[in-house]
Amino acid sequence: MIRALAFLIIILLGLCLNPFMVGNTGYVYVAIADKQIETSLVFATFLLVLAFGLLQLVEWLLIRLLTLMINSRLLPERWRRNAARKNTLLGALALAEENWQQAEVSMAKGAQKGELPALNLLAAARAAQHQQNYEQRDLYLTEAETYPQAQQAVRTSRVRYLMQQQAWDEAARELDKLHPGPRSSVPVLKLALELYRQEKSWGELLKLIPVLKKKQISTPEELAALEHTVHTHRLEHASEAGLPQLELTWGDVPRTQQDSDLLALYCRGLAKFNQGEKAIKLLLKSLKKHLHPELIVTLAEIAPTDNDSAIKFLSDIAVAEENNAAYQEAMAKLNQRRREFKQAKLHWQRVCELAPSRQSWLALGELQQQLGDNLTALNSFHHAAKM
Repeated sequence: MIRALAFLIIILLGLCLNPFMVGNTGYVYVAIADKQIETSLVFATFLLVLAFGLLQLVEWLLIRLLTLMINSRLLPERWRRNAARKNTLLGALALAEENWQQAEVSMAKGAQKGELPALNLLAAARAAQHQQNYEQRDLYLTEAETYPQAQQAVRTSRVRYLMQQQAWDEAARELDKLHPGPRSSVPVLKLALELYRQEKSWGELLKLIPVLKKKQISTPEELAALEHTVHTHRLEHASEAGLPQLELTWGDVPRTQQDSDLLALYCRGLAKFNQGEKAIKLLLKSLKKHLHPELIVTLAEIAPTDNDSAIKFLSDIAVAEENNAAYQEAMAKLNQRRREFKQAKLHWQRVCELAPSRQSWLALGELQQQLGDNLTALNSFHHAAKM
């Protein structure tokens, strides 16, 4: 555009100046070595304009020729890129249709010369996963991992696919490489939550719960239930590991979460490790504040037959807990341990009235048989057979 405007200006100037130059043409004298050239100014100007025009023509021809040569050499590469773009589009459509075989083939082809090969490889791995072609899936993921920006996505996908494959040990090793923690993404934390639950890694879950709360991965109610479950299982395992581990695990439970169920587990563990007196004191202290059924049952289970304070407390609440089947069953077992079989029979009868079950009827029948009451024992066994 600028060149055309320059030519136009030159032509207009020539037209304007031509009448003045007709009478005074002037001349140009050029001497080169022993050769001399003399011509008019108008003709010399014409020659300059013509030479400039020829120079522009030569320049255009050279540029055109070079462009044609370059395009001819790069044309196959362009064809490959266009083919990769087309395959990627076909693969995306196949993924939307859940045509996994077509999606895998198209995405794998599109990765060869595609603009985003890592994305193509991840999509191909997903399609292979749905076809349970695990070996090919791993090849796609390994190739995609060579792209630095895709490493996090590849590792996350690998953990998810291994979990879907139920290869829990391999998934756990891959998850460790992601280091789930405060800086982890939400998908990684969700995978960690699911995997730790499956593997029953209660210690890891306990470390993860504060992060889950901070990032609001789940509702407060669900997280509270999860935390209670974690503490429950950890106390159960600690009760098998030894007294030091039990005390350490109980110390990990916040005071605000030391509810009756967890306290009952802790006290059963104490009794198991010959710390019954301490357990009974804790139970009595809590029961004086609130008569929780689980604590009552625990007290009756671990109380020695000669512990007057525990037996007196259980006797004092007999009227209040008359319609509590769990209390009646606990008292029945306690009286059996104290060899007060007639009193135990009364409690078993009450259990069968409040919450009849096969076990309670069998226990009552065996006790009646032990006391020589064979007729009523047969009746109890008959009820148990119907359950």
